[in-house]
Formats: sequence, C-alpha cells, structure tokens
Amino acid sequence: MQNWVDDRLIPRPPRIDGLFERVGICLVNTQFAMRQLESLGCSSEKIRILPQGLVLSEFPFVPRTRGEDEPLRLLTVGRLHPDKGHRYMIEAVRLLAARGIRAEYRIIGEGPERDRLEDFARDLSVDDRVTFLGAIGDGPLLDEYANAHVFILPSVIDRTGHHEETQGVVIQEAQCSGTIVVATRTGGIPECVDDGVSAFLVEDRSAEALADRLAHIATHPEDWGRWQRLGREWVAQHFDMSRIGQRLWDIYVELIDAKHSPEM
Repeated sequence: MQNWVDDRLIPRPPRIDGLFERVGICLVNTQFAMRQLESLGCSSEKIRILPQGLVLSEFPFVPRTRGEDEPLRLLTVGRLHPDKGHRYMIEAVRLLAARGIRAEYRIIGEGPERDRLEDFARDLSVDDRVTFLGAIGDGPLLDEYANAHVFILPSVIDRTGHHEETQGVVIQEAQCSGTIVVATRTGGIPECVDDGVSAFLVEDRSAEALADRLAHIATHPEDWGRWQRLGREWVAQHFDMSRIGQRLWDIYVELIDAKHSPEM
C-alpha cells in the first residue's frame, strides 16, 4: 500500500469510513505500511505484516568482482518519477568521477521524468556514463542484475506524505542475484535490509551520501564476497516465497478458525 492519506493533509475518502469494520484481516508488507493503514482507521488488531516474497531459484546468485580496469557498474530499477530519486544518483556519478572513480550507471524503467533526467545527465556532462534502458523483459533484467556491481534505490521521503517505498522488492531481487545494495532510509526500506551487514542505507536527497558509500564499496573489494553472500542469505531467510506462502496459509487458517469460533 504505497498511496495513502493522512487526515492532517487530505480528508479521508468517504468510501474508507466503515470499510475496516467489515474486513477480518488486512495484509501489509512492512510496519511502515501498517502505520499508514492505521492512519486510515484500521485497527492494528486486524493487520498482519506479510512481505512480498521471491522464488529464489528465479534469481540465480552470481558472485562478481571488479577488474582493475573495469568501471564500477551501477544499476537502478524503478519508474522514472521524482519520488524515486534518480537525479541524486546521476549527480553522484559526477561526484565519483571527481574522486577518480569511473562509474557506469544503468537505469531500467520508464516514466514522466525520463526527458528531464536525460537533460540533467547532459547538463552534468555524465551522459556518456548514464544509460537509460527503458522497460525490459525478465531475461534481460536478470542479466542486468548479474552484471551490476552495486544496485541503488535512491528513493526519497515524500514531503507531502502521499508516497514512500513500503518494501522495495527490487532490493530483494538484486541481493538474491548477488548485487551489493545501497538504498535510502525511506518508508519501509530500513525494515527490509540488514544495514551495514549485507546492504547499506544512506540519507535521502543526498548525492554526497550516495557517492561516499559507493566510494567505500569501490575501495573495499576484499569485502565484496561477504556482502554478496550475506545479502543472498538475508533474502533467503526473510523473503523466500516458500516461507511467505506458509505464513499466508497460517493467516487463512486464522480467518477460518475465527469464522467458525463460537464467539462469532
């Protein structure tokens, strides 16, 4: 549930009133999303947290290193919209170059910001290092995950309160594939990574913070194998579809038992 309403900002839609009295259980993917749902009037007793899971076998784990003459290969997957924060990562590419770190940034996705982002890359003279791939299929996406050294999700905190990331499933896809992850401390993302262990969080709207973390990763190749392995293990532990499916089954059983309870 990414689009939400806060009573302090926008009046609650009339259709919301009375809705939650008629439902047994509402599913959300993070505690952040749970708070959003509570702000709409849903009782916490009716909310269950169930992350979106992955079929691990669909994202093969591919450990990788960076050759001495290779650029640092960076990847973002997401709709080209201001709330995804692409512009801060494009600026970070320029900052990395100023530090002597050659980076190539590939962006997958379409959206209303594409023209502005392409212009921004040209204005910063990094358009030769930033590639817009548009929308691509599942096979090419897996190839991009396997080829990238670092995956970045630079989403921003929405100052209007209307939208923030609740899970960022592309983070799990990237980690499952063996790509080191850098993301921002927004929405539910901090709940979905093991910050400082198998992924790294930075403040949002900060090209400098992104560049600092990426420079650290680039200059610590001896740690790459550990970060990659722990990232895959984290996803297997928390987002494996077989585990998520069992938890969903348990919720169905809970609903059935409640329906047939003598108290009903």
